[in-house]
Amino acid sequence: MADEVEFWKQQVLARNRDQLTTVSRAATAWSALFTGVLGVFSTVAFAGGLTAVDRLADPWAGLVKAATLVAVVLALLATVLAGLASGASVSVTNDSTWDGQRDWVKTQAATAYTRLGAAKKLGTAAGVVVLLGSAGVLLADEAAPTAPTVVVVVDGRALCGPLLARGDGLAVGGTELTTVTSLTVVEACP
Repeated sequence: MADEVEFWKQQVLARNRDQLTTVSRAATAWSALFTGVLGVFSTVAFAGGLTAVDRLADPWAGLVKAATLVAVVLALLATVLAGLASGASVSVTNDSTWDGQRDWVKTQAATAYTRLGAAKKLGTAAGVVVLLGSAGVLLADEAAPTAPTVVVVVDGRALCGPLLARGDGLAVGGTELTTVTSLTVVEACP
């Protein structure tokens, strides 16, 4: 029985002594995960995702762009906090006593644990925002295409206005385009 008690006392001591190391290792793994997710997210969002967002109807395009920015900031904060929790920050102590060292390790472990918890929450929030933004892109309607503005010459008359579909043909300014001799797309009517 004494051996059993002594074994578990040693386990408690080892766990207490290794708190900071355990949290630091976990934080390093989470930091790597957040960095990887941030990298993949950035690649997808900026390599081809934003063109799909530009085609969304208002107000969805603005909302999805804002969600993208929020997700990037959240993921970046999660990565920084996980990095800090992993021991990637410098701290100095002048106390070289054993109990001072013990207290320092406990404080550092508690701080790292708090930072890691916050990093996980921020990372989760970033993931939720990405999912909601992705759902917005998939489910929102695309913006209706705008008719191009044209200057057209029909039967010797110049007309300017949006090019619209009318029946089986096209029309500008209410005039059906039958015999067009010239058509130019312009930014606005002169």
